[in-house]
Amino acid sequence: MGKHLAFIFLAALFNANLTAQPATLYFQSISEKDGLESGYHYFLKKDSRGFLWISSLKGVFRSDGISLTSWTTADGLLGDNIQSNFEEDREGNIWFASYNAVNQYRRTSNDFFAFQLCDDLLENYLTEGYQLIQLEKDDNLWLCVDNKIYKYNIPSQAYQPVIQTNSIRFVTSTSSDGAINRIFGFPWMFDSGFELFTKNAEDEWHREALLKKDPLGRSIETVGGLIENDTLTWLFSNKGLIAFSPSNPGNPVFYSLPDQENTYIRNGAVFNKQYLLLLEKDRGPVFFDRYKMTFVAAKDAPVLHLRETNLRGLLIDRDKTLWLAHDKNPSIEYANLDQAPFVAPGIKNNTPSPIITSIVEDTSGDIWCATQKEGVFVFDRNSAFLKKIPYLMDTGKSFNIRYQIICDPSGNIWLTGTESLYVLNPATTRWVEFPIKAGALHHIRFLKKNEFLLSTTQGIYEGCINNGLLEIKENAFEENMKNAFAFIGNARYLYAQTSSHLVAFERTPSAWKRLLPFNSVLLDVWEDSTGKRTWFGTSEGLALWNWGDNQITFPTENSLLHKTGVMSITGDSNGQVWVGTGKGLFSFNAKTDSSFNFRAEDGLPSNSFSIFAALTASDGHIWFGTAKGPVVFDPDKVKPYPYGPPIHIDEFKIDNEPYRGTPVASEATRINLAHFQNNLSFRLKAVGFYLPEFSTIRYRLKNYEKDWQELENGETINYHQLPPGAYQLEMVGVNTNGVAGTPKILSLVINPPWWQRWWFRASVILTAISLIYLAFRFYLRRKLREQQRIFERQKALQEERNRIAAELHDDLGAGLSIIRFLSDDTLQKEEPGAFRQNISRIYHSAGELLEKMSDIIWAMNADNDTLANLVAHLQGYAYEYLDINRLLCRFEVPESLPDLPLSGAQRRNVLLSVKEALHNIVKHAEASEVDLTLSVQPDLLRIIIQDNGSGIDLHHLRTGGNGVRNIRRRMEAVGGSVDFKTNAGTIVTLSLPVSL
Repeated sequence: MGKHLAFIFLAALFNANLTAQPATLYFQSISEKDGLESGYHYFLKKDSRGFLWISSLKGVFRSDGISLTSWTTADGLLGDNIQSNFEEDREGNIWFASYNAVNQYRRTSNDFFAFQLCDDLLENYLTEGYQLIQLEKDDNLWLCVDNKIYKYNIPSQAYQPVIQTNSIRFVTSTSSDGAINRIFGFPWMFDSGFELFTKNAEDEWHREALLKKDPLGRSIETVGGLIENDTLTWLFSNKGLIAFSPSNPGNPVFYSLPDQENTYIRNGAVFNKQYLLLLEKDRGPVFFDRYKMTFVAAKDAPVLHLRETNLRGLLIDRDKTLWLAHDKNPSIEYANLDQAPFVAPGIKNNTPSPIITSIVEDTSGDIWCATQKEGVFVFDRNSAFLKKIPYLMDTGKSFNIRYQIICDPSGNIWLTGTESLYVLNPATTRWVEFPIKAGALHHIRFLKKNEFLLSTTQGIYEGCINNGLLEIKENAFEENMKNAFAFIGNARYLYAQTSSHLVAFERTPSAWKRLLPFNSVLLDVWEDSTGKRTWFGTSEGLALWNWGDNQITFPTENSLLHKTGVMSITGDSNGQVWVGTGKGLFSFNAKTDSSFNFRAEDGLPSNSFSIFAALTASDGHIWFGTAKGPVVFDPDKVKPYPYGPPIHIDEFKIDNEPYRGTPVASEATRINLAHFQNNLSFRLKAVGFYLPEFSTIRYRLKNYEKDWQELENGETINYHQLPPGAYQLEMVGVNTNGVAGTPKILSLVINPPWWQRWWFRASVILTAISLIYLAFRFYLRRKLREQQRIFERQKALQEERNRIAAELHDDLGAGLSIIRFLSDDTLQKEEPGAFRQNISRIYHSAGELLEKMSDIIWAMNADNDTLANLVAHLQGYAYEYLDINRLLCRFEVPESLPDLPLSGAQRRNVLLSVKEALHNIVKHAEASEVDLTLSVQPDLLRIIIQDNGSGIDLHHLRTGGNGVRNIRRRMEAVGGSVDFKTNAGTIVTLSLPVSL
């Protein structure tokens, strides 16, 4: 490569003594595209849930930061012309007045209630002229209706007129207990001056009309005011700002803009400790210095970047957000007053801020900001604009730069053009060109006073300046680095990207190199102050190379920077890395693994940052180039937005049907549901106006899921087939930088079906216990009965055995004794006649014994334990016995005998009783016929034995023979009875209790 010669002119740059730029506020907006309409949004209110309420001529609007909701008379309002204050009561209800009525937004039911007052005679409703003044802490609502001030008590709904008025706008002061003690009324266009209402010790209100004229005798129109303290109230009027002291009402002080003939102040608020922010009719926002008691000059006042200046509504809310409403256009602009202290250095003559492509600090501490075509803009270290240097050479020829502006160790300013280097001639403020025939230029870095490295599309070269001449050496590095985009670090390494690797060279050609696998697009490089690592801005995010490692890592995979292209990169003295992206500015702290994102809403002039344009100045301030000029800040003072968004349940559905309960889901703390209401969906919103589209919602259904989930703002969560149980839906809104709002918890109880309720289960358990008890009792009783029956059978068996033994002893013993006696007597007697007689008697005794044995056996046989067997046995015996004894027998039995069980004792005793009765008839009655009649009743078995004999002697019956006694004894033994009657024969009635 040939040598290129040029004379280098070195000179000191001049400095200018200019002040720093004032703070700048960048505004967002709510407009027609969001659904806002009608304009005249004079009154604004940020409620306790984070919503913004907006008045209009066409109803009321409410914004949550993402969407806008509107309500009109069709939604329950009484009157659409809303030009009134908004007040919030302790339950969160919002009160305001339309021109025609008082309206209340009921938070728990998400609807409206409207009412009108009656006149003093309580005859007619007042239908016009409503204004809401203020809500006292004791729930007294102060109203102006039809030119009269009223006090309305919300709990009792009682109201009373207080005093007459001509005003339509009001401000109030309150005592320490929250009671209103002074009212300022402003008639606006309907009268001049203002009204002061005060209360005496007797609670009586007095009205005083004041300040009808200004010192020049001109009529004063007041539209509002701001109470500073008990001794100072600021009045807003068509004659400027008026300082009024109630203790010295005759000496108001007027303040007007110095360069404006008529100053009309429409509204105002306290901006900070020093300034009032006032809305002037023609100029828009202006600032008044309360310390100096003068309007602040435009050059010293905070800069408000607004779309237009015709403003009327003004609010500074508790989150330090400034809200400005346009007078007639449907537009509201807002900005965070806690915006980070970013300064966008202004350029004189209202020159549009250009795209900054590179930034450098010179040896005197001035900051040089290069653009692609518009030239170089120079600022001092306080960000004050010094000068602009166009891209013109000594020959008058213009040029464009490619990437970089550099300051060499001697203080010379260099530019890299497409195929040339340019150095500034300070004497002429023109540029001297050095053509470089080595491809398109990328980067230049001075190593020493006169030595530098230069990267181009053809490779990496060394260069030097000798005696004012610039020399470029060929093949500075042996490696073929063609088409490798190279960055020259500011400490140790030179970095060049190939198709698959990042090559890290030592700065000397003979040094070794490191090959690092790398697939992202390299956009910027910064070697931090540790001297041990390099940060890379890439298309995939922020990357890190620790010099002792052989790989590049992405430490921000779990942060906001993940997959965000890094355009420019630098760092501060605290070890934080600052990167410019297409999505704003990011900071990353490697020690805490935390990152924060700053955007236009935080005060940046643009969210689009330029490649390579980053600088940490010698004073510690950081400069970045953006699409709208440079931005500078002190990194120690930049803090993320400190407020987290509150959570709102925008919609709650059960089985895809909206929930109709009261209170609405967002206001409820507990909701009870039936077992079949277990398919639930919740649309959640993080209510806020700081980057709401980037806010997220963390949630967890406690007792159903263990881990927290994350949801995009405004999205819906769904739960299907939730089992019965008690749950807690835990929700928290998180802004883009991870700052969480106040958590919200909604308890959900899905009641089990009735068959799973505790009372049902308890009743089932009690029933089961009862059934078990009853079953056990039944079983026990059955067992006891069985045991009783066994015992009774055993007892009956024993009794039967005893009876049999007794009968055997009595009957058989007696019979056998007779047989023995007769047998012995027969053996001793020799007479034949006596022998035959004894043998006959033995024969009959043996027959009787056999008969008795047969009866005993029949009675003992369990197969005969029925009435039918008894009847059959009786019939057989009666017919046979009476026939033998030549008596006619008739036995009458029912056609159908019941299946009646009879014990052996019952059968035997009845049988023997019948036998005894028949035996008595045969032996004593001299009868020729016998009738037996058997009948069965439900509880009685009756056998009637009747003969046609001579009857029975009643005396004999009373004294009783053995037969009668035996019958009576036997029947009583089984619980029965016997009855004897005589009437042309004898009637014996045997009765035995039975149970069918």
